[in-house]
Amino acid sequence: MAGSWHFDRHFAERMPGLVAVQCRLPHAMHEHPSCMSGKSGSRGRAACVRRILARICRGLSCCVTVKSRPRGRPGAGVRCVVAARTVDWQGPVGYVRGGSMSRRPALLILDLINELVHPDGKYAGEGFCEQVARRGVLERAATAIERARLSGIPVVYVVVGFSPGYPDWPRASPLFAEARHGDRVVLGTWGTEVHSALEPADGEPIVEKRRVNPFLGTHLELLLRNLDVNTLLLTGVTTDLVILSTAREGHDRDFAVEVLEDATATSDQDLHDAALKLIARTATVTTVDEALPAPATAGVSG
Repeated sequence: MAGSWHFDRHFAERMPGLVAVQCRLPHAMHEHPSCMSGKSGSRGRAACVRRILARICRGLSCCVTVKSRPRGRPGAGVRCVVAARTVDWQGPVGYVRGGSMSRRPALLILDLINELVHPDGKYAGEGFCEQVARRGVLERAATAIERARLSGIPVVYVVVGFSPGYPDWPRASPLFAEARHGDRVVLGTWGTEVHSALEPADGEPIVEKRRVNPFLGTHLELLLRNLDVNTLLLTGVTTDLVILSTAREGHDRDFAVEVLEDATATSDQDLHDAALKLIARTATVTTVDEALPAPATAGVSG
């Protein structure tokens, strides 16, 4: 069937939580005999197109709205708008990938907090800020967030920290030993806020964790299941800790995991590269552009 598919951003903005595409069917009526009846009129032609689209949309939870153009307009025909729930969209931004209809992603922003990635953070001197700046992690993460929002993909923030007074601090942990003594990563302070370049939008969830693993002792999995997510897109710091831990834990909880490598970093490049080799055992190592292509280039022709 002739036609082109692309984002109708205006329609999507009018229907929050939905992703929309529009298609033109200039030859649809000629390809279907029942559309050729002179008695059918515009309503009959619209009904015909609904039947044609029903074949396309069979198996999807989608609604089909068909509108006739005003008479007398050059090229008058039938315009259809297909709105599909976010959970029905597949591929990098919801399109069908390899014939599968199973990819329902969420973008996770992991530990991109002031304490770790801001020059004034208390961990600024440990290499994180330098690597984040050198690799352009904040810029790439911001791009991922923007594209996810445009595509109707949920964005979930995860921040690490401890309650004031450190009652939930892991006493046996060499990793977090200095946190308590240096008065670091205290929840509710500037240090554990998401960096201002990546500020959450209204309604986007922020999950607070007390350990490296974001699933441990949090409601993250409950949140993802309620969003009907089955694929995790990971960004953040550090590659060798939270990214590696989330990739493994997500894998063991039956999520598909994609690590957006150019939106991650750790204290040095060698450690980053070594972590990616381990991550590749349980996740797909990819990039922002591959996992979340720009909307202008995300369409397919058919």
